[in-house]
Amino acid sequence: FDRVQFGVTGSASTTDIFFDDVAVNGTSSAADNWPGVGSIVHMQPNATGDNEQWTSAGTDASCDAAADPNWQCVDEITPDGDTTRVQSTSAGNIDDYNMETASNAGIDSGATISVVSVGTRFLTCIPGPPCLASSGDTYRARIKASASGTVDESAAINTQNGSTYATNDDDTANLYPLTVYDKPGSSAVWTPSDLDSAQIGIDHESFENGYTMTTVWALVDYIPGNTAPDSPTALVQKKTTGGATLAVGDWTNETTVTFEATATDTDNPDTLQLCVEKDILGTSFSNTEDSCGTGVAYSGSGVTVSVVIGSQTDASEYHWQARIKDADGAYSSWVSYPISSPNAESARDYGIDTTACTYGGSVYDGTVEDTDAAYNDGSLT
Repeated sequence: FDRVQFGVTGSASTTDIFFDDVAVNGTSSAADNWPGVGSIVHMQPNATGDNEQWTSAGTDASCDAAADPNWQCVDEITPDGDTTRVQSTSAGNIDDYNMETASNAGIDSGATISVVSVGTRFLTCIPGPPCLASSGDTYRARIKASASGTVDESAAINTQNGSTYATNDDDTANLYPLTVYDKPGSSAVWTPSDLDSAQIGIDHESFENGYTMTTVWALVDYIPGNTAPDSPTALVQKKTTGGATLAVGDWTNETTVTFEATATDTDNPDTLQLCVEKDILGTSFSNTEDSCGTGVAYSGSGVTVSVVIGSQTDASEYHWQARIKDADGAYSSWVSYPISSPNAESARDYGIDTTACTYGGSVYDGTVEDTDAAYNDGSLT
């Protein structure tokens, strides 16, 4: 097939249908499988690349002179037609463009790049009379992973659209002219850092009337990577029995302490855990947790996470730190308790004392046991 249709079938009805991204893999492509989870973004040109042989043109001040850089004539997200464009009247003219960074396009550093395509919006002529349909002009889309790198080019695209702008091609499918799954000249898959140094471009292969390009971009289909959780906030220490909060420096008569915090994450949804390392005063942190609590489902708003740590040493003073762990095993940075008014790591955060006070003898006031020798019930002046 050469097209996919979405919508309501059958009897007439009214409905709202929303699509985010749609991916279709062909059985003869390198991705001969279901597309799977992914996100799609467009990356725009942002600087001149290895070649600048087309001519800037248009009615906007940024592109109305031959000296204006070509990349800013084809970088708009919504194509603006004749307003900003580049044009070529000679076969063999090549333009290459550096692109914005992957992070600027919303691709995280841990993302898996599934596919990169180069797209164009063009006329097969130079605007202004006569602007006739052409059967002799062809162009190729091109991409390289770095400056002066190996180039992948599309097949020659023969277009005859004349004075009407078309996207990618002027046939019924309008498929992207160039789609690559690996870096040019390599079997290595693309990475976000590769995209940072990549260049996309256009090659005017054969000439009859000329070409006009108003927009050039890279489509990137990627699987978002995992982002480490945010550092914990609102650290609290509590008695396990009854749940009373232990202020900084408090003592507890239990060898078990409950630790709590608020957890957040850039990834949504996720599952988050509180991990705590506690050490007796005088022992430096090893940055290895003693225990992590049960995971709590996170869906965009901060969640309370906790962990209970028992079998602590009686008659001892402790300091502690915490971090957040997500479902992929990524950790936040460590945060030492207390957060708002930090104390020295040589100062007690809490202490353990399970021995009750006892009255082990007699109380003397004077010389006679349990008897006041003298007292004053009047003025002390």
